[in-house]
Parts: sequence; structure tokens; C-alpha cells
Amino acid sequence: MPEMFNKTFISKISNFHLACDSDNNVHRQTCPSAFTGGKFSKLRPLSESDKSIVLKSPPKSCILDPIPTQFLFHHIYCLICGISTIVDESLVSGFMPCFKKYIVSYLIPKQNLNQNVLKNYRAASNIPFISKVIEKAVCSQANEYLSSFSLFEKHQSAYKKLHNTETVLVKITKDLYWLQMIKKSQVLFVWTFRPLLIPLITKF
Repeated sequence: MPEMFNKTFISKISNFHLACDSDNNVHRQTCPSAFTGGKFSKLRPLSESDKSIVLKSPPKSCILDPIPTQFLFHHIYCLICGISTIVDESLVSGFMPCFKKYIVSYLIPKQNLNQNVLKNYRAASNIPFISKVIEKAVCSQANEYLSSFSLFEKHQSAYKKLHNTETVLVKITKDLYWLQMIKKSQVLFVWTFRPLLIPLITKF
């Protein structure tokens, strides 16, 4: 059974990489970049304010952690300098030594799905605490760069600070009411995770 899971998900990942490579080639050929801002060429070590990333991280453990995370947090002020040094080395070198390991569990997202069909499972990974801190440090610096050059998608709602599903629903509702006030037709297109475009004609 584990071998069947591995083959299924390795095949999914390979197909995803092929699709991404194909899309990137098309994008490079047809959409030349007009961006003239600075390049995000390297990561910087943690500053004193960045160390709050460590302190604000949830104390979740992974069996790959050398010590339980809750125990680490009990002595965090003694260990934070060592943790920061490990994170800094990773950021400056662009390498994640011995932390690029994770535990993968296969979960059924909905109870009514057939457990004998492998495509119904979703892979959930649990990574060591240090790896999570490094990811958050990289994410923080990437977001800082994107914000400074206004590179965030204007209508992006996911993975964006102060934005979520509720904000995009409020925006859509507001636009629909405004279109109704000026007596214009309203058509809402919903893009699902499956390759299917569903047109919805909305009336208020």
C-alpha cells in the first residue's frame, strides 16, 4: 500500500512540474517583463525584530525534532541565539542542511469519499520546527520585497496579509450592488479547482 501511495503522488508531482515548466515557457515567450525595480537576489540574516518570528511560531512538534517543541519554548530565551544562527546560515547560504526532511501523511479530506481510491487522498506534511522558522523568515522577506515594489496582485485574496475569503466576497458583493444601481447586467464567473468554468447569472 505505501508503494502505491508513493507512485500515485510522485506521478502527480511530476505532472505538476511538467505543467509549470510548460506554462513558464509560454509566459516567457509571450509576456516580456516590463518591471524595472530592484532584484530579489539574496536573503539577509535575521534582524533583532525578525527574531519575533521564532517567538511567535506555534509550538507544534514533529517526530524529526531533536527535542519536543514545547520543551524548547520553555527555554526559548536561552536557545534563541543558537536558533537564529542556524536560520541565518541557511538564509545567507541559500541551503537548508539536514532540515529538508518531513513526515508525509495521507488524509481523506471528506468522510464520504471512497477510501479505496488513491486520488481521493491528500498529502499532508509535517516538518521540523527549524524548517518552519526558516520558511517564515523567507516568506517575510519575500513579502517585504513584493510590497515595496507593489508587485502583489491587486485582486489577490489568498496568502495576502489582511485578506481572506471574506474580503473577496465583500468586494464581489459590493461590485454587484454597484452594477445593479447603475442598471447594468451582472455576470459572475466562478473558477473551480477542476478545469471547469461555471458562469452564474446573478440577479438582485
